[in-house]
Amino acid sequence: MPPVRPPGRGRPKAYWLGNLPVAVLALVLRLIGESRVRPDALGAVLGTGAALSFVYGLLRAGESSRGETAVVGPLFLARVLTVAFLVVERRTAEPLVPLSFLSFRTRVVVNGAGRRSSAACYAMAFMVMIQLQTVLGCGSITAGLVYLPYCAGMLVGMWGSSGAVIRLGARRTLVVSFVVSAAGLLLPSGIAPGDAYASGVLPGMLVMSVGCGLSLPALTVTALTATTEEDARLGSAVVTSVQQVCGAVGLAVLVTRCRDTLVNWTGPLHAATQGFSLALVVGTALLLAGVALIATMLTALTRRPRPPLPPPAPAPRKKRG
Repeated sequence: MPPVRPPGRGRPKAYWLGNLPVAVLALVLRLIGESRVRPDALGAVLGTGAALSFVYGLLRAGESSRGETAVVGPLFLARVLTVAFLVVERRTAEPLVPLSFLSFRTRVVVNGAGRRSSAACYAMAFMVMIQLQTVLGCGSITAGLVYLPYCAGMLVGMWGSSGAVIRLGARRTLVVSFVVSAAGLLLPSGIAPGDAYASGVLPGMLVMSVGCGLSLPALTVTALTATTEEDARLGSAVVTSVQQVCGAVGLAVLVTRCRDTLVNWTGPLHAATQGFSLALVVGTALLLAGVALIATMLTALTRRPRPPLPPPAPAPRKKRG
């Protein structure tokens, strides 16, 4: 059995380098396509720096003591940059993200629920791969192959999401998708080191992937409610940014919690399994909090409109004798 490595180190850091060229290319195309519009460069730098500093501080918290300067410094810098970003966006004539756009109640609620969903789903995707390689002993190629059902479940959920929104409405679809995702996270939370892939990992992975795929289009549709043609791209960009940033934040927090659990167990397999289970339970709590938020705050905003009643039939005329 290969030795257990603490999650959060090694290869996953390469994902940041892989996304960097894509971000640079998107920025260049944006500037070329809309050269007449003056870009909010300062707002982009402040917002990106705040997100990077926050995620970096959380990752450092998983590798060192939380009171060290390497942890406190980035987290404090993230707060300063966030405040500066809000001040700049309020005073800039053409802000990157107008604060009035974010104050719409539907977007506030949907982005709040999306933060919890992204944190749980991204952490689940990462932790399952760690569990496959460290506890079940799968190699890189084998782990990738047995992970394919997760992708298939995502496609199935996304395929049925539009129909569910039409029939049930966005609010009910989101509640159902979050509950399904929470059930998928909770299923493998009681896994033991000797459990097989088919019985310990696969059922929860399939249920979780279907729920996650069901929620993504519904979140996007709801977040774009009451947007015009001009700010529809902004609404889509905000949703995507929330998913990416909060997914990284959730992953960093749950990996840190798993590392703390590893210290309390002597056997490496038991330690990795208990850390995996703890992350799933925390992710389940995040999704249930999202369910409560959607159920209480979107009751009247995304309700499916009723069809108009048909006009009353004219009264029959009396025949004259």
